[in-house]
Amino acid sequence: MKQFYSDVEGLSREELRNLQSERLRALVRYVYERMPFYRQKFDSLGIKPEDIKDISDITKLPFTTKQDIVDNYPLKLLAVPMKEVVRLQSSSGTTGKNIYISNEGSTSLDKV
Repeated sequence: MKQFYSDVEGLSREELRNLQSERLRALVRYVYERMPFYRQKFDSLGIKPEDIKDISDITKLPFTTKQDIVDNYPLKLLAVPMKEVVRLQSSSGTTGKNIYISNEGSTSLDKV
């Protein structure tokens, strides 16, 4: 059987749990530092990145709801400055709202 992630697929349960924990901690730090939406959401619940120590702490993290995405898309959900964005794309889903696209770091989102 072919291994797609050979560096991960052979890990013991403990090694996998440690890797998952490490990656979760890094991701939580990243979004907290770079995304005001998540910083505000975490702060309102009294969650700080250092509270996430292990993969089991994932239960402390809030869900991101569809309404969160609708209310904050696209600019409030960016983790990088707009000038670094290559493309923004969205589906209208069942709401029939416009699809927004920005290419090559354009900051023109007049139709948003």
